[in-house]
Amino acid sequence: MPLEDLLMPGEEIIYRGPNVNYAGDYYDLFLTNKRLILYKESGLIFKRTHLVSEKLKDIQNIMYRESGLIAKKGIVEIQIGARKIQLTGKANTMKALYQSLMEFWSKEL
Repeated sequence: MPLEDLLMPGEEIIYRGPNVNYAGDYYDLFLTNKRLILYKESGLIFKRTHLVSEKLKDIQNIMYRESGLIAKKGIVEIQIGARKIQLTGKANTMKALYQSLMEFWSKEL
C-alpha cells in the first residue's frame, strides 16, 4: 500500500528523509505537516506495510550524536514522553536529517 493511502485528510508530505535504521530494520523516513513517519514494505509476493508514526506536537526533544572512529555513524534520538526513538545511519545523512527535523519541529511549537 503506498504511503499516500495512509495519510490523514489534510496531511501533506513536506520532507522525505534518508533510509534510517530503527529497531534493527531499515525504514524510509517522511515528515508531514502533522507527523514523523517511518515506512517500509516487505515481502515479494504478499506485500506487508510497516508504519511507525509519531505526532510532531508530541516530540519533546531531539538530539544528535556521532559514534565510531573511522566509519562514523550518526544517531538521532527523539524524546516522546518517557520513550526515546533512536534512528541511526551514515553521519552526514543523519546530521542533515537532524537539521531538517529541527527546522520543521520548531515551526510546530
